Amino acid sequence: MIPVLPHSLPDDVPAFWNRSTTSAVLIDDAPDIRWLVRRALERTGDFVVLGEAGDGQSGVELVMDHAPDVVLLDLDMPGMGGLEALGLIRAHQPAAQVVMLTGVTSSAQLDAALDAGALGVIRKGSSLSGILAQLRQLLDPRPGLEIALEGVV
Repeated sequence: MIPVLPHSLPDDVPAFWNRSTTSAVLIDDAPDIRWLVRRALERTGDFVVLGEAGDGQSGVELVMDHAPDVVLLDLDMPGMGGLEALGLIRAHQPAAQVVMLTGVTSSAQLDAALDAGALGVIRKGSSLSGILAQLRQLLDPRPGLEIALEGVV
């Protein structure tokens, strides 16, 4: 049986759920992390990765050029760090949902990211399946869809 979906979604549903895929940009100075997360996102069929950047400045430019639905952003990067990049992304692409994907454990830095407009924080120590589950939960926080999340702030 094929489920029947309404022709239009309610107004309170985020715009990115109106499409079959969610567009994403990855900003992290670790190429291996970008590679793993990109492959994991793309294998779900739910995400299309529009691009990757290894530093904050390049990442902000990529976000401004492509206007993705979601940005996965590291906090600790050389040059422009994640907090500065987050501020610029929020100022110029306010519709983009920014999720911090980081190994940073400082509660002050994590709180600063949330205060600056990050949707949430996912720790890099999580498994790839855990990262995907946490990301889905952050992007679709409707009641009844709760899942056990380890490492999500």
